[in-house]
Amino acid sequence: MSTEQLGPIDFALVEFVDGRFDGSIAEELLRLVADGTVRIMDLVFISKDAAGEVVALEVDELDEAEVGLMTTFGAVTAPLVSQEDLLAAGELLPAGGAALMVVWENTWANTLLGAIGRAGGEIIVSQRLAHADVLAALEA
Repeated sequence: MSTEQLGPIDFALVEFVDGRFDGSIAEELLRLVADGTVRIMDLVFISKDAAGEVVALEVDELDEAEVGLMTTFGAVTAPLVSQEDLLAAGELLPAGGAALMVVWENTWANTLLGAIGRAGGEIIVSQRLAHADVLAALEA
């Protein structure tokens, strides 16, 4: 993969309140991948046992029954989540908690980035606005 054709990269850590993955978000992630909206770069399931030990499993290490359609993401392209990232994520979880860390490329932006480059432009600052800040501004 050429880095010149790499769209913006985002990540999210999604905590599951009951500490269990049921695979219910898999269909939407699969749709976004199929539509070319995103490319999943890394996908890791994280859990913390009652003693506080953090366990992280890449999607290809899980039994399909545990996560439903999630295991169809066999084309994860690059392990971008480090051991330090996983430990930090685990610290955020309560004992018995579970989370999904997903890193994705916003492939929808590639054509825009190409147009910017062809026009001689270069993005010099890019930042995601906090959801709560946007909501507060819209309500004001």
